[in-house]
Amino acid sequence: MKKISTLIFLLLVISNSFAQEINLKTFGFSFDEPAKWHKKGEDEFMENVKKFSWKEGQIKSMIQSHKGSITVCAFYKYHQNKVNGIIPTITLTLSHNPTENYAEFKQMISYGQEQYKTVLNNFKTTGAPVEIIISGRKALLYKSSYTVPYKDKNILVSTQMLYIPKGDSFYTFNFIEDKNKENNSDVFEKLIKSIKLTEVPKN
Repeated sequence: MKKISTLIFLLLVISNSFAQEINLKTFGFSFDEPAKWHKKGEDEFMENVKKFSWKEGQIKSMIQSHKGSITVCAFYKYHQNKVNGIIPTITLTLSHNPTENYAEFKQMISYGQEQYKTVLNNFKTTGAPVEIIISGRKALLYKSSYTVPYKDKNILVSTQMLYIPKGDSFYTFNFIEDKNKENNSDVFEKLIKSIKLTEVPKN
């Protein structure tokens, strides 16, 4: 799989040069993109990045300017205009984290999952949330399903959502696909295993 560094590449906006070690110290976030999947959205995110100085707290400012959450990038298994129905998709978003500790964060995410029941048809969680350790940090993985109407039938959508708190923000990886059509969960599992986080130094 091709190695990418989504948030750590933001340093290029400032320095216009690549240095892996410096990037990791500055933004501290990387992962492997799904091989042969189609990436979208990173250019738009980079344009937003240029509007901020990226000192301490600037990530929060950017997120707040986008109503609390901003899409970093998305990966689609197929071209969006070539396939009907649900396309296997992995989306990365960056959101503001108002909580003070992991216990509060877990409670906030749990409440958010409950709210999906009010907006998604037949929303059901698949087992209890799984706690995952990523670079020494606790993250939460939720698995669920819901239905969406498509033409004369309902499509059963399978989803996995990984929530990673990091300071005053948190990352969310959202994976969806047609549960009765194919299974790409191994792709998402590989992505999760490739995620690396490091501390961001204060300016």
